[in-house]
Amino acid sequence: MRNVQIITTRTDWDNLLNLLEDSGFHITTVHPGNFDSTTGPSIADLQAILLDTRDFSWDSLQAIVNACEEQDIATLLLIEDEKLENLTLETKTDDFVLLPSGNKQIAIRLERIFHERFGIDEQNEIRYGALTINLVSYHVDVGGTLVILTFKEYQLLRYLAMNTGEVSTREQLLNKVWGYDYFGGARTVDVHIRRLRSKIEIDGHKFIETVRNVGYRLTPLD
Repeated sequence: MRNVQIITTRTDWDNLLNLLEDSGFHITTVHPGNFDSTTGPSIADLQAILLDTRDFSWDSLQAIVNACEEQDIATLLLIEDEKLENLTLETKTDDFVLLPSGNKQIAIRLERIFHERFGIDEQNEIRYGALTINLVSYHVDVGGTLVILTFKEYQLLRYLAMNTGEVSTREQLLNKVWGYDYFGGARTVDVHIRRLRSKIEIDGHKFIETVRNVGYRLTPLD
C-alpha cells in the first residue's frame, strides 16, 4: 500500500484526498499540533508526507524534512510563492508544488515520487527485473511464478526493493524490519536472507547481493 500522511490544519483538502484515494494511495491526516517536528512521523510503513507549508515556520519545516530523510520517508511540499526564496538545494525535499495548485498536479507529482524513489507504480507494485512485489496483496512472484514467503521475509524483501542501489547494514535491517525493541543479533538477518534467497532466486535469477563486511542490497540490474 502506498501510505501518505498529510500534515495540515486546513479543511479544504477533501477533493484532493478523494483523488488520491481513488488513485490507490492510503491517506491519513494529522494536525500539526499532534506532530513532533523533531522526530518526524512514527507510523509504520509510511512512505511519504505532504506538508502544507502554510502551517509551519521554516525552521519547523526543515526539522520535519530532515527527520523524514533519516527515516527514508519522502516529502512533497505545498508551498506559497513568498516562501520559495527559502527553498534551496540544502532543503532535502523530494519535490514541491506551488500554491494555489490543482489537485491533479499534486497527485501526479506524488506518483512520480513513488516511482522514482521507491519504484512503486500505480498498481501498488514494485518491479525489479523478473521480481514483482505487490504491496496490497503481499504477493511476490518471479517471472510469473508465485513464491510463498513468511511475513518477515516479505518485509525484508520489500525494504531492500524500496532502497535499491543502497547497501543496508544488518543493524539497519534489524531496526527497520524487526524494530528497535528487537534484541536479536545480526545472525537473525543472515538466516532470513538465506531463506529468502532460497525462495526467490529460482530459474537462474540472482536478486540479493552480499556486500562483504557491510550488509545486503538488491543485485544491480544490467
